Amino acid sequence: MSSTLERRRSGGDGATAETVGTSGDSTLGSLKGKSIPIEIIAGKADPVYAEVGSYPDWTESLKNGSSTINQISKKASTAQLDPLETKRLHKLQNRQKIKEQNLFGNAI
Repeated sequence: MSSTLERRRSGGDGATAETVGTSGDSTLGSLKGKSIPIEIIAGKADPVYAEVGSYPDWTESLKNGSSTINQISKKASTAQLDPLETKRLHKLQNRQKIKEQNLFGNAI
């Protein structure tokens, strides 16, 4: 895949869309109306980026990433965690314990 944009026909309606490359320097606002270069269904047009406000609210949380064990632990010391944060904290603590056991053996 190239890092340049390419114009091509999109669908049977005669409209054109720009295909986004892999340069990674574009913001979501500048991607509006450009197609995503993936072929989900063979023979169909690629999906097109929409207006930022047209996506559901929960998609904003995807930009932030997941909380780390340090972030959740710090929050737990100052405030009550909601059930999802508690579950994530236990999961991360479990994962950390498994990594330590793998590293040091059963000496723990």
